[in-house]
Amino acid sequence: MENKQLQFKKYYFITSFALIFVIIVGMGAYFVSQKYKSIQQYALSDKIANVENKKTILKSIVDSFAQQVEILISESEASLDQKLKNRVNTAYNISMGIYNEMQGKFNKNEIKNAVRSALSSMTFDKDYIFCIDYTGDIVSSPFLPHIEGKNFIDKTDSEGNFILKDAIEIARNEGAGYQNTYWVKPGEEERGPQKKRVFVKNFEPLDWVIGYGEYTDSFQTSVQEDVLLQLEAVTYENDGYLFATTYEGYSLTKPAKGKNMYDVRDVNGKYIVRELISKAKEGGGFIIYVMPPFKGARPESKLSYAAPIERWGWYIGAGMYLTDIEAAYEKRLETLSESSKKDMAFILVGVMSILALAAFAIFLLSGKLQKIIDAYNEEIKNKNEELENLNLSLEEKVSAKTSELNELNQSLEEKVREEVAKNREKDRIMFKQGRLAAMGEMIGNIAHQWRQPLSSISFIVQDIQEAKDTGELDDEYLNASVVKCTKTIGHMSETIDNFRDFFSPAKEQIDFSVNNEIEKSLQLIDATLENNRIKVNVKLSENIIVHGIAGEYSQVLVSIINNAKDVLLARSVEDPEISIESGEEDGASVVTICDNAGGVDEEIIEKIFEPYFTTKPISQGTGIGLYFSKMIIEGNMHGSLTVYNGQKGACFKISVAKV
Repeated sequence: MENKQLQFKKYYFITSFALIFVIIVGMGAYFVSQKYKSIQQYALSDKIANVENKKTILKSIVDSFAQQVEILISESEASLDQKLKNRVNTAYNISMGIYNEMQGKFNKNEIKNAVRSALSSMTFDKDYIFCIDYTGDIVSSPFLPHIEGKNFIDKTDSEGNFILKDAIEIARNEGAGYQNTYWVKPGEEERGPQKKRVFVKNFEPLDWVIGYGEYTDSFQTSVQEDVLLQLEAVTYENDGYLFATTYEGYSLTKPAKGKNMYDVRDVNGKYIVRELISKAKEGGGFIIYVMPPFKGARPESKLSYAAPIERWGWYIGAGMYLTDIEAAYEKRLETLSESSKKDMAFILVGVMSILALAAFAIFLLSGKLQKIIDAYNEEIKNKNEELENLNLSLEEKVSAKTSELNELNQSLEEKVREEVAKNREKDRIMFKQGRLAAMGEMIGNIAHQWRQPLSSISFIVQDIQEAKDTGELDDEYLNASVVKCTKTIGHMSETIDNFRDFFSPAKEQIDFSVNNEIEKSLQLIDATLENNRIKVNVKLSENIIVHGIAGEYSQVLVSIINNAKDVLLARSVEDPEISIESGEEDGASVVTICDNAGGVDEEIIEKIFEPYFTTKPISQGTGIGLYFSKMIIEGNMHGSLTVYNGQKGACFKISVAKV
């Protein structure tokens, strides 16, 4: 026994220590891995934040410079406009002074010649003051004297604009204004038409227009040179620089200054400048590429941002090497890893300390646990003895209860047989009551059916008597009257046969036509419906065959139609009518019978098929007609009989499987 206890303590110590060792070491490894993951995540977040920060800096530098360029362009254009305006105003004032001085002293042609002479002398390097009249004749053109006196009113520039016509319209309508035209620049004919900015002013005394213009390329080139000098002077961290390129791909700055870079691709086949142009035309954006091996450039991955200078067809950009960010990330990760080594060493010491404490605790607990187990074993032994005694007593009690249960089962079976017999007798009585009630209804229908034939027979007999009294009775007349009576009596006999078939006790199940049973049922009660002025609307589909007892199916139809008749009469419905419709639905024959009596109260519609439930007075209804109808359709024919409220009244739906 002592040897087993020693083995138990040893086994308990080893297994418990192993389990705790696995848990603590696993937790320690988990903490270490989580610590390393957090370091990586922190460094990665720092890297992402660094990239976003660099992107913000690049965008800020480029956008700021682009805005400055746009402002400079606007200012330079405004300066040019003011220059043009000043020179035209000077020429205008001189011309007006001459005109005022000579008016009244000289004739108009002499005044014109004096003003023209003054305007012809106003030249500025390669530009000059020009003058035209309202008809489009050239009055003064110092550098092109051969065109003076010629009419160019319909002359258009390379863009399709009317040069002189538009100038005259601006001067006469607005007094003065600016105009953009495209002329061939003297001495640079090979370049084709160049954009020229013109200011024109109306000289009303002589019906002239005075103007002055300058080609924008020379003025613009000066501004662009200043911008490029400023751009190349901009630097930022890690030897960063700004660069500029035209939309045609011509590089304006280092590192590929003077080269067309439109078709240059990086090692991955990416068209660098084409994508930068695309981003610029979209309003600005970033691309990543591998820098080509230009002089002074590192062939490494680079992130660049480009922004547009739309009025010049340029983009300005700046970039940063992603390898610099990656190096910063690696350095940051190394620094964090070094700083976390102390934490990991602390975790390791903690794990070893916990394991030592756990081993000591397990050793102490193993002895106490052995004592608890011994006491528990003793208690189990005592409980087993008590359980054996209880088992013997329980077996005796079970035997006694089993005998009592057998006696109760026998008594219960007898009571079940008695209740089944009572229920069968109750169903028989209910069925008999239903048959009697139906027979009562049918007798009333017979009376209605026979009333008209009996009246006809009575009329024929009276007619025979009158014929005898008047001497008109002969064999032919008597034979005709007998034929009429025989036909009428035959019709009455046919009615008796129909009612006899309706109550035939035959229970043979056969295939029968649904439409035929509807017509037969209506023949039995049509006189009653007609006498009560109830209109019957019948809509029959193609002939559908079902299997069952035809007489029972007909009883269901008659019972539902009679119920509809009773409700219509009880509620005194104006223009009462019953609608009967046959059809097919989901492979089954469906007959729907509806009235226009307003429907069944929602509070009782669920009870309408319960036995002995009726809304009629006791003398008029038994409450078993619809109950037996549901039993016939659902119990005998395995179909369904349901009721619902339609638009005008209650609707009964009979559904039976097709053959």
